[in-house]
Amino acid sequence: MHLAACEIFLRRDQSGLLPEVAAGFAQLDASTYDVDALFRLLDQLMFHGLGRVALELGERFLPIVMVDGDLIGSAKSDLAWRIFELRLGERIVVPDPGTESQSDLADALRERLSDLVSVEASRSAAATLAAKDAEPVWSREAFAAWATGDAGEEEHRDAALTFLGTKIRFVNEAFHIDHHSPPLTWLGLDGVWRMLTTEDDRRRVPSSNVLDYLVTSGLERRIARACADIIGTDVTRAIAMIRTLGALVRFTARRGLIPAGQADAVHKSLGRLLVKAGGLTCLAGLGLISLFLADRLCNTDPGL
Repeated sequence: MHLAACEIFLRRDQSGLLPEVAAGFAQLDASTYDVDALFRLLDQLMFHGLGRVALELGERFLPIVMVDGDLIGSAKSDLAWRIFELRLGERIVVPDPGTESQSDLADALRERLSDLVSVEASRSAAATLAAKDAEPVWSREAFAAWATGDAGEEEHRDAALTFLGTKIRFVNEAFHIDHHSPPLTWLGLDGVWRMLTTEDDRRRVPSSNVLDYLVTSGLERRIARACADIIGTDVTRAIAMIRTLGALVRFTARRGLIPAGQADAVHKSLGRLLVKAGGLTCLAGLGLISLFLADRLCNTDPGL
């Protein structure tokens, strides 16, 4: 019922009513809520930049999800990390005036998430937020989600913490320069993570580095795979991912990490995905998404 109401409001370009849908959903309890509906509603709230509403809804159901024995383990960690990222997003939009120590900030980011978000991650995030205006020396390694080869546990941890810092700096810049709300960018980055971890038989050498995927070849296929749904493609997630990839291309091009010509080519490909063939008004209200995109995203791969 709540998802149907959400769809009706979005179709009528009334996204301002989504908080009322979230408030209604928040009245459910452990025996009446549905975890898939929860995540889909969180997607829509994040897509429309309603980070505070999404955070409150996620925190409301956190204790319920944590003890729900019918869920797979990833649902619990997914919700915990969404809450963590939404808290980070709030700090980017409204920075602390400087009265809070890094230790207190790390504790606040990790509150009630201790079983699923490590101390190292929260401390690293707090340090990055405190120094987000200080530009680091950028290298390709900063965009590797995990270590490769025969790397041990420590190398994988260090790579993950570095990648977390990269994402926080990117979300911050996307907000201040590209005017993308942090919740939307975090949702798009979830698609980027899925792109890295989704098996693609056509890519001979899988890579853990995001920069290796900022190319035109196979771009549409990768988006389709990352945003695959039970009955096709989640168009909301696909648009969030396309917008985030566009901002990511600009972020990396500004720092000389990808050639200008490559950046221009990827931007044109992303633009074609959004406007090709005239357009179907997106339910999320972010403009036009073409019928071609909707059709191609749903049918790019026979296995979807």
